[in-house]
Amino acid sequence: MNKKFTRLIKLKLMTKENACKLGALSLALGLTFNASASAININHSPVATKELKRPLADIVIRGIIKDETGTPIPGASVKVKGSLAVAATDVNGAFSISVPSESSVLIISYVGYEPKEVTVGNQKNIAVSLVPSSNALEEVAVVGFGTQRKVSLIGAQSTINSKELKQPVASITQSLAGRIAGVVGVQRSGEPGRSTADIWIRGIATFSGSSAPLVLVDGVERSISSIDAEDIESFTVLKDASGTAVYGVRGANGVIIVKTKTGKVGKPAIFFDYNEGISTFVRHPQSLDGVTYMNLANEALTARGQAAKYSQDYINKTASGADPLVYPNVNWMDELFDKYSSTRRANLNASGGVENAQYYVSLAYYN
Repeated sequence: MNKKFTRLIKLKLMTKENACKLGALSLALGLTFNASASAININHSPVATKELKRPLADIVIRGIIKDETGTPIPGASVKVKGSLAVAATDVNGAFSISVPSESSVLIISYVGYEPKEVTVGNQKNIAVSLVPSSNALEEVAVVGFGTQRKVSLIGAQSTINSKELKQPVASITQSLAGRIAGVVGVQRSGEPGRSTADIWIRGIATFSGSSAPLVLVDGVERSISSIDAEDIESFTVLKDASGTAVYGVRGANGVIIVKTKTGKVGKPAIFFDYNEGISTFVRHPQSLDGVTYMNLANEALTARGQAAKYSQDYINKTASGADPLVYPNVNWMDELFDKYSSTRRANLNASGGVENAQYYVSLAYYN
């Protein structure tokens, strides 16, 4: 029915029902009609068909994502801007994603790095390098015998700012208590040279052996009490099994990881720190003198029906003080302890170096 034709149809009566039928027929056959008082003129007008454009096939883009050192980044997100298409990189940092056109833009992001937008264009393989975010955590946590960015470390961990450890104490272990959640410090003696506190992380996990945590200083196991707070750059405590699994049974009581300061390229820098303090008893215990003690001891013995330990003559001679060598009456609290004591702490360190060699030297004094 591509040919145009015109046909004249005469109707005796143009009713409403006939008009509806004629309208439906014209729509189905693609006809047009003009009705007059005595006839209907029907014309065939071909329906314009709209040519449909076949959608273009998606473009498959492949690529690899690396960090600033050239190491592949697994788990990075690759998203097509303005759509829901998302892909993630594999363990080798590689990805594959379909985009609708060459003008599509890929948004590449990863935790701790600045996101980057890349226009596809005529590229089929894309290599992207991400740079660390300026807002990311700058701390570095030591894991096992290496280092890792704190943001990528899994497990319960706590980090102390080295400035918080700079306290006028004989051992750094005395300044840990109350500064880290789950860490308990108990000082059992104040004897000079034995002022190191016992450290427990989340309680005591082993009862048959040592309950002390594993302490690593620059990757080497050693005592933490011999380190001056001025020499510490980072202080990290690993608490749970996921964080200490790399250490095996040695990490059953938790792990304390210390990274000391190192020299930096530049001119020699010398730092000296000195502080002095005064300490005294918060509560001074009151003791009995010799005469009062002997009288109370005799009273207690006689009350139980026993003979008195000290004779009255011995008590009288002690009270008179006539012969203090034979009958001494000494207040040992006053003899052993002063009302005030002073503490002195000094630290001197020097650092510097060139590109191929750096140095850091430290000397500490505590009295």
